[in-house]
Amino acid sequence: MKWSALMIVIAALVSVALLSLGPVFGQATPRDGLLPPLCEAVTIPTTKNNTLGFVASVTLAERDLVGTVPVRIVVRSTTTFPADRELVFRFASSVNGQAPVANGLEMDVPVSLLEGTKQSDITRYLPKWSLGDGYDIRVLEDARFLENCDAKIENEIVSRRDAMLAEYALNWTYIAESDQVKIETLPDIRSLVLVRGQVIALDPSRAPKEQPQYWDMFLQTSRNRHLASIVGQANLPTDWRGYLGTDLIVISQAGLEITKTNGHFQAIRDFVLSGGTIAITETSSEAVFVDLFGLAEQTPSELTAVKERETAYTLDELKNIRSTYEQGIAQLLKPNRSGSLETLPGFSWNSAERPIDDSAQAQLEWFQTQNQEMGRVLGVGHRKWIDELQVRRLGMGMVFGFAPSVDDPFKNVVYWKIIDRIVSHRASPTLRRGVDPILGDRRFFRWTVPGVAQPPVYTFMGLLTLFVILVGPVAYRMTARRGRSYLMFLIAPVLAIVTTVTMFAYGIVADGFGTSARVRQLTWVDGASGDASERIQSTYFAGLRPSEGLSFGPTSEVMRYPDGSAESLEKLESRPPEILGRITLTENSQQFDSSFLPSRQQRQFVVHRPRHDIGGVSIHVQNSDDVGSTASVSNDLGMNLRGLVIRDSTGKYWQAERVESDPRRLTLMLPLTSKEASQAISDLYNEFRPIDLVVTSRKRNANRSRRYTNDLVTTINEAKDFPLDRSSTYQNVLDGSFEFWLNETLKLQAELPKSHFVAISDVSKDVIVVEGTQLVDSVRYVFGTLRNVEQAP
Repeated sequence: MKWSALMIVIAALVSVALLSLGPVFGQATPRDGLLPPLCEAVTIPTTKNNTLGFVASVTLAERDLVGTVPVRIVVRSTTTFPADRELVFRFASSVNGQAPVANGLEMDVPVSLLEGTKQSDITRYLPKWSLGDGYDIRVLEDARFLENCDAKIENEIVSRRDAMLAEYALNWTYIAESDQVKIETLPDIRSLVLVRGQVIALDPSRAPKEQPQYWDMFLQTSRNRHLASIVGQANLPTDWRGYLGTDLIVISQAGLEITKTNGHFQAIRDFVLSGGTIAITETSSEAVFVDLFGLAEQTPSELTAVKERETAYTLDELKNIRSTYEQGIAQLLKPNRSGSLETLPGFSWNSAERPIDDSAQAQLEWFQTQNQEMGRVLGVGHRKWIDELQVRRLGMGMVFGFAPSVDDPFKNVVYWKIIDRIVSHRASPTLRRGVDPILGDRRFFRWTVPGVAQPPVYTFMGLLTLFVILVGPVAYRMTARRGRSYLMFLIAPVLAIVTTVTMFAYGIVADGFGTSARVRQLTWVDGASGDASERIQSTYFAGLRPSEGLSFGPTSEVMRYPDGSAESLEKLESRPPEILGRITLTENSQQFDSSFLPSRQQRQFVVHRPRHDIGGVSIHVQNSDDVGSTASVSNDLGMNLRGLVIRDSTGKYWQAERVESDPRRLTLMLPLTSKEASQAISDLYNEFRPIDLVVTSRKRNANRSRRYTNDLVTTINEAKDFPLDRSSTYQNVLDGSFEFWLNETLKLQAELPKSHFVAISDVSKDVIVVEGTQLVDSVRYVFGTLRNVEQAP
């Protein structure tokens, strides 16, 4: 009895301990949530008479633009699963729900139902290379389609105009501190909704906590549901791709600290490293702001200049808006013939700040209030805004921090307008990734496999010359000398056939039967954490189509890069429906079938992915009165570095030709002058600079060019209403954030920021998606911030 009682006590203590550790275990495996807006969930089977033994619920996030669509599949048993079952949920692009229909994809999501369990809950990310959210869903088991398991998700196809507006807009997601969203507890988010509007004075009675029902409806309207979304902690993604549908994450300091305890922080960090933006509100101090992401303690000088420039631009813009208010007041104060005031024609209220009536007196009071508050904003002075707004870079992304005013909400509009200007091209998903999978462009030819899929002109000319010689002087003279000229009717065709077969065979043999690839791997390393983010642009050529297809990593965003041969988006939309291929999405890989790499054709892909704990580069500087400063470097990145150039925290440059991957080994570095460093950095870039191998010249009629969309990336860059940083030395962002940084830093400025490094290395094996591929003219750029800088006396 005593032993039984002791066991009961021990069991109780263990149970209490496990309950207390629940949050810890929950942190290790939190549920992968979906960010709103969401498509309406579908239930499978679609009939009431269910003989399948399970009920499945499928929920997709609404993603009108190209990218990655999160889908959650929950399969519940009607009792318990008596044996292991393997289901496959097949998602096919809907002809009525996605456009262009020639870019269709078919994706299989296997779901394992284990014996004795009652539920299986998984989240996968579907690649999407078209506009719209429509899918046809079917379920297979043992390679057979199950009856009554056909479902459709169909939303209205987004128009090209709406798609472009979504690219220009600053789409933001606010993350609440609570598990579920409660509108009445939210801070004043109107300043975010009005970031690109002309409203500056905000009525306190219109705040979410004052009118929660209105704001709940306002955020669900078709215009705003993709512009703004609010999500609780319980529904946050654990995969960075879950945030790709947004441009800006907004979260309080307390909310961000909560994500560090519930397992959702890493996905947010990966999103920012890859080019996203986050704004942390209610920051208690700059030191805390820096510590949240392990950022640089001091604002880099180049970012300070950007902040000052964009603040000045924003305040000038507000002055222009104020002038329109003054004009409106002057016009409203002019009475008509009867002596009463008349409303302004064409005047429209912002829906978030609509007054009770639209009378002339209401318009006048509105303009006067706006003018008064605008004057107060402009009277503050630009230095206050610069000092209170914190800005840092993290990888390819941006991190902002400020403490919004609670009592004076109109000030927050100014903060968000400045942030919007600094975000620049990061507000466009297409410009961030630098590839349009719908149409592509002729920049495809900057990074192709040389010498393949091209006719061997000189060889063919030689074979044809040999044919002419054999048929003419040789065959004719020999048959004529023997009096058998009639044999030419036989010899000429035979030689022609032999020459043709020889040319055809040579063309095949010259390209080979294996797979070759040209890879450009860009790796940004964050020295503070040892995490990294990568962009891999790779072109594959297969002599024979690989039977096993292409295998990409499970957390990669995969985009195809077409060569622009469709000529225009309008012509592409006129093509018949087509499925480009089938993709199988599992926990460990994204398997593209062989249709994505046809024989003897070049196919290009752009992949973005995060990498964790890959290491870093550390520099150790020693100061001596006799010989001056000396430096050595250690490398624990797991790769050998070549042509390493470092700029330490004091601004000095150092170089090492080769640094082995060994954290215990110190390699002596040579000091460089600024001029020498500039040359070394430029040479590093020019050695593998992307250059067009095919030069195309297309002369189009000007009116025809305006009617057709030939290059979506260029179209977005040239949009007048897009707040792109036009002061940059490289104005157009054509190849994504990674290439933009590399081009501007290494080529145009030829100057590294302080505490940064750049080097080249060999392409890593894990980026090769076809086994047995031979690399050609490939490169890996490794750059980022230093792990630490040790100064010794």
